[in-house]
Amino acid sequence: MQTVEEKSVTRKQVESNNYATPTAPKKAGGFPLERVIIAVSLIGCAAAVGFANRPKPTEATGIKYLQEDNYSQAVSTLQKAVQTEGPSHASYLAMAKASNELQNYSSGLKYADEALKYFPTEPAAWVERSTANLGLHKFREAFEDSQHALGFDAANKRALAIRNRAETMLAQNNSSLEASRSYNQE
Repeated sequence: MQTVEEKSVTRKQVESNNYATPTAPKKAGGFPLERVIIAVSLIGCAAAVGFANRPKPTEATGIKYLQEDNYSQAVSTLQKAVQTEGPSHASYLAMAKASNELQNYSSGLKYADEALKYFPTEPAAWVERSTANLGLHKFREAFEDSQHALGFDAANKRALAIRNRAETMLAQNNSSLEASRSYNQE
């Protein structure tokens, strides 16, 4: 059994971190082993995050095509990006937008659904999904999707416009908005 004198550590020893007690972890290279393990873990996490967020050149090219209104090339390039660089929310969202611009609403819906798998609270993905549903004459779904988008961004102008258009089309097709709301509650 240790005496009080053996357990006490001088201030100089604490400041220099040059002591070892029976309960202190062993040192690795002059650092407590616990600190070395934490540092290595943090470096590993930072590397993983950096790898996941690395620049994706093919994706960037596809998004550039989208910004230049070259929608067919954007979809083609972004499909290659997903195959070679891995799936991402940005790729799927851009493919949904480009497909909708090409009036290929079935593909727009598919890509919007993929984007929502990665980021279900993204208003832009809900807007692209509602755009696709509006193009497919699925007015109730378009209305509901625009409501989702507005739930995340109440001032989203595209979502407001689509919601209003879907609501008008529902009324014209003798489908009341109340029927749509009761459908939501079921």
